[in-house]
Amino acid sequence: MAAGDAPDDDAARRLGTALRAMQQRSGCTLRDLESRMPISDSSLSRYFRGSTVPPWGTVLDLCRALGADPAAYRALWEAAERNQSQPQPQPQSQPQPAAATGDSANRPSGLRPWHRIARPGSRGRWISAMAGGVIGAVLGSLVTWFVLPSPDAPVGPARGAEVVSDGTAAESGPGSSDTARIFVNRATGACLDHSLDKKLRAYACNGMSYQRWTVHKLPDGTRRVRNHATGACLDHGEKGLRSVDCDPSTTQKWSVTAWPDDSVELRSRATGACLDDSATAGLRALPCTRTNRQKWG
Repeated sequence: MAAGDAPDDDAARRLGTALRAMQQRSGCTLRDLESRMPISDSSLSRYFRGSTVPPWGTVLDLCRALGADPAAYRALWEAAERNQSQPQPQPQSQPQPAAATGDSANRPSGLRPWHRIARPGSRGRWISAMAGGVIGAVLGSLVTWFVLPSPDAPVGPARGAEVVSDGTAAESGPGSSDTARIFVNRATGACLDHSLDKKLRAYACNGMSYQRWTVHKLPDGTRRVRNHATGACLDHGEKGLRSVDCDPSTTQKWSVTAWPDDSVELRSRATGACLDDSATAGLRALPCTRTNRQKWG
């Protein structure tokens, strides 16, 4: 395909950059903006990153809330909207059932007469089918209850793991690949927080999605820690502790160790440093000491 024929993959990103610049010029923070509009903080973050194209009505609401002219953004929005539009598959034609005769002509499709279901020769089969359906529904509910993690399930050793005396997790089972939680520091009581405005920090806990993190288990046993609102991943390397676009680099791999007091330690695979928070110095990554500053509940 010639370069001129390629789809405009950057259209949504350009729109997001323009909307983000409008918000920054206004001096209105994302959290202030969320209070003015009936829209979640995570949706605003996706629109500003360009990972999702907002409806035109949302663009209009943003412009009204921030005192901007929507006409300046119409062309950008149309380009992004065209780029994400895909042709819908045509529904396949369904074979027409044969014309019903007799008593079946006045009966809803798929239903059998009760006297036929209950006749002596088929009664046992009908009871067996009903019992099988009930048992299947109960088993399905039990599997969902025990296998799927709660949205607020804490990160600890994988299912089947054993916490040994030094706090390390000795794994003996597959475990769950994803959990979601809020990290609260044991020393300061602050929560691990990331937003487009304030970047990565420890901040007073408020229950917002800026403080919700998805912990994904990687094939090598390490974890990737991703923010729910911004989609950025916790990273520690030569450029320091930060939260940036997710990628497969070692700087975004973390060991999550569960301690007997139900806290966890987050240790960078790249640097060996642990996530640390203090009332005076704030959020950092420091040599691991197993103190409360490096324990997250």
